[in-house]
Amino acid sequence: MATKTYLKQVVHHCPVCGQHMEVEVHEFRTFGGDIHKTKSEPTCTNPKCSSHNN
Repeated sequence: MATKTYLKQVVHHCPVCGQHMEVEVHEFRTFGGDIHKTKSEPTCTNPKCSSHNN
């Protein structure tokens, strides 16, 4: 099974600081050949944002 993990910007903006948000995407292929993707909760791309302290 091949696994790929990457960050992807989402349309939503952070409600705290207004910066872009991103999700971590885990993409993997099953033995049957199907591709499945799971996504994390959106996080703010601004490292100084107070939303990271939650």
